[in-house]
Amino acid sequence: MLPRRSLQLIDSAPILGAGAVQDTYQLLRSGIQKLVRTAGADSLSKTLQRKLKHYLRETKPNIDWQDPTARRGELARMVAATDRLLAAVEGRDDYVEAAELLRQLLDQDIDRDADDGQGPQIRQGVERDRVISTSNPEMRHGRKSKTRRFDGYKLHVTEEPDSELITAVEVTAANTSDGDVAAGPVAQAADCGAAASQLVGDTAYGDGDTRTEVAEAGTTVVAKVPPVHNGGRLSKTDFDIDPDDPSATCPAGVTTTDLRRNGKDAKGRQLFALVLPDDRCSACPLPSQCISGAGPRSISLHYHEKLLQQARAAQQRPAVKRKLRTRAKIERKIDHHCHDAGARKARYRGRRKTLLQARLAAIVVNIKRLATLEVLPEPTHRPDNAAAAPFSGTPGLAHAAGPPTRPPAAPGRHPQPHHGHRRTLPRKHHFFFAHL
Repeated sequence: MLPRRSLQLIDSAPILGAGAVQDTYQLLRSGIQKLVRTAGADSLSKTLQRKLKHYLRETKPNIDWQDPTARRGELARMVAATDRLLAAVEGRDDYVEAAELLRQLLDQDIDRDADDGQGPQIRQGVERDRVISTSNPEMRHGRKSKTRRFDGYKLHVTEEPDSELITAVEVTAANTSDGDVAAGPVAQAADCGAAASQLVGDTAYGDGDTRTEVAEAGTTVVAKVPPVHNGGRLSKTDFDIDPDDPSATCPAGVTTTDLRRNGKDAKGRQLFALVLPDDRCSACPLPSQCISGAGPRSISLHYHEKLLQQARAAQQRPAVKRKLRTRAKIERKIDHHCHDAGARKARYRGRRKTLLQARLAAIVVNIKRLATLEVLPEPTHRPDNAAAAPFSGTPGLAHAAGPPTRPPAAPGRHPQPHHGHRRTLPRKHHFFFAHL
């Protein structure tokens, strides 16, 4: 069905996690309960047990939760009790996981040195890798767009566009960047004998790091480079930049080779910028179209500047534009995967089990596609009382020519509905087999 090397598509979609999303007070209370259950209440001192009793109940502490002062006081008591609990289990190897989770909950949400000097308070802003559920600690906040947020995981799918078969599936935390994962599904598909000659994606896969990592996995990325903006003024793409012998020529014809350090990127790599002469910029007839304040214009150079320049030039070619238009197919495939096969919401806690669910859903989607392509083998065995008939290619049929006959119902009784030889599955398995 699949060639050994073929063009493939990639995209991602949100998976809603199975754990309950909790606020700071619920997280700390649940973290305390989890550590006490792991350590055993009897291993703690009587004094510490009395300090923790309010947080070992199923209900919230009895305070006025509408009063900010009462909430602040409760937070201080909770933090103090948590510190004493962590100190009591310090150095015990069998409690490390629960203790580390509780310590992480404290560090991510609590500001111990508040400016007002009134004790601990909830930290302003959201930690990037914030734990949002103690029942499912691998869940994270994620965003599909600026206005669309979700909590859970992110599904990554690759597809061969001609056959429309899924070739690889991966599940990561919801806050994982799409580009950071691209090399994984490429290697996964190659291990299964469906290597990608090119990988087509949207602009989330068009940055320089993703292109480099995918190239190391044995293929190339076909995606638009993320656009560069400069507040409506001339952007760096309007300049003629030579990254090999660093120089830049502006639209007014001024060339500079003044290369200066420009800080570091998110991965700690040194960046540089080309700065135009100040006297030339002050005499330029296009200042309002180029800079917004005083001083000369500078052009920031990306760590992969040359690679991104080549990609911008390539995306203007007709052949590349045709490949980019095929990317829409994977949107439909992800819709089948998430909504028809049920991978939209995790049924289990934990990333590994969610990955298993996503892969089983992919198998269902691929079987349905194979049936549509009519490449499934014709059944070789039929019940003796079933008439021979060609395979219809329709998934879900228990018999090729209808169910077998059955004796008539006894007088006075209504016949029960007949399901042929279809075996009744436990309810939890109907998710996977409902579309077969």
